[in-house]
Amino acid sequence: MTIEEMKAKKNELGLSCRELAELGELPLATVQKVFSGATKAPRSKTIRSLENVFNKLAADKTFTRADRYEPFEDESLCVSDAAQDESVEYKTGDLFDKRCKSHTVEEYLAMPDDLRVELIDGTFYEMLAPTYTHQELLMSIVIELKTFVKKNKGKCKVVAAPFDIQLDKDNKTMVQPDVVVICDKDRINDIRGYGAPDMVVEILSPSTAKKDWEIKLAKYMAAGVREYWIVDPKKKIVVVFYKAEDYSDVPEIYSFDSQVPVHIWDCKCKVDFSQIDTEI
Repeated sequence: MTIEEMKAKKNELGLSCRELAELGELPLATVQKVFSGATKAPRSKTIRSLENVFNKLAADKTFTRADRYEPFEDESLCVSDAAQDESVEYKTGDLFDKRCKSHTVEEYLAMPDDLRVELIDGTFYEMLAPTYTHQELLMSIVIELKTFVKKNKGKCKVVAAPFDIQLDKDNKTMVQPDVVVICDKDRINDIRGYGAPDMVVEILSPSTAKKDWEIKLAKYMAAGVREYWIVDPKKKIVVVFYKAEDYSDVPEIYSFDSQVPVHIWDCKCKVDFSQIDTEI
């Protein structure tokens, strides 16, 4: 059965993506992307599951439009109008409606394994798979930071994404920074970090830039993150915010031909972006 045939059958039966996801035991976001066209080449396993749903419904002669399932009252994903409009190829960030109820860490932990999201102040934000450049930058930064810690026999832990940080120690926020440095052993375990890391690095991508510049900047500063780097691969700059006695909102800006100092370690560690850029 082709996707077009499934769309026609879906409309004929009056089924929603939410209902198909439940019947096929599939992630809601996956079904939405298939029928909106956002996923150009769905996995064969997904197609087979959807075909099985339609075949079973076709065999059930008693099934009618009146038998449609009621929406879940405690739906873990609160989907926006844009995402529900199957004629629209929605963008990341449109998936979750900001008008929906406030979500919790429990709902975050119940998310399907193939759907990566962050929870910020009760709102879900979908995260796309990172690019090659993003991952190269991430790993290079981690290596330089870990090398410094090891060389100086430091106690700080350097962790790369995906790793959960329960930033506010509450039930409304769980983020996955690209890189975190945590120097208090009581703030980290095998499962996640608790509270504000000493340092956070976020590497921009088109789908996360607004969130990293606005929402996360405010959250990290309010939570007490001592140093926050925003790495922009497109503009080839590193913007550094850090807290000191004379802390202000004016950041330091470095180009990719610079060695960027780490302020939480009194600038004794410097990440050589000129070398990183050359290697990438």
